[in-house]
Amino acid sequence: MKVLSKDQYCVVLDPFDTKTGTNRLGAKDLRLGPTEFFLQPGENLEDGMIKDIYILGVDEGLLIKARETFTEGENTYTSGDRWMVHGPCRYYPNTMVEVLERRANICLDKNEGVYVRDTRSGSVKLVSGETYMLTAHEELWAMQLSPEVEKILSKFNSTSRTDNTRAVTFQVPFNSAVQIYNYKKKVSRVAFGPTLVML
Repeated sequence: MKVLSKDQYCVVLDPFDTKTGTNRLGAKDLRLGPTEFFLQPGENLEDGMIKDIYILGVDEGLLIKARETFTEGENTYTSGDRWMVHGPCRYYPNTMVEVLERRANICLDKNEGVYVRDTRSGSVKLVSGETYMLTAHEELWAMQLSPEVEKILSKFNSTSRTDNTRAVTFQVPFNSAVQIYNYKKKVSRVAFGPTLVML
């Protein structure tokens, strides 16, 4: 016997149809708790297990992807579409969607930043000094630096980077200046210390 609490759900594959007396091959049946049932011959649980529903806090979200085209309320989703479900809420995925990732707000101080890439256009932007939630078409992007550059940065910053998605910062010492070149705009600027430069 399968027993589901109020915070659980499962998907039954090839559910048994009592009207025809046969299994509906390829079909899926979503069952929500609280409930209890026996699996009929030919039925199986998706992933072989009972799953917990997603309980999201106010600062959390889920990245969802449509497995097939369907309509839910006023929204129509095409196979492959992605969207976010934001908390606070209790969420269970229906049989036509897939949960790709659980996300949380990224809290950034004015001296902190992360690189965010748009998966549709490929453009990368720097986000800093705010609380940020990635959208459905965004992901964190890792900036790779050469070992020589990493060594120079750790010498002046007294710490080495452990997360390549975090913004590269350079602490300009007092009575010093650095020249920063923007390769996209092909312009340069000079920063005078003491200051913190974020690339």
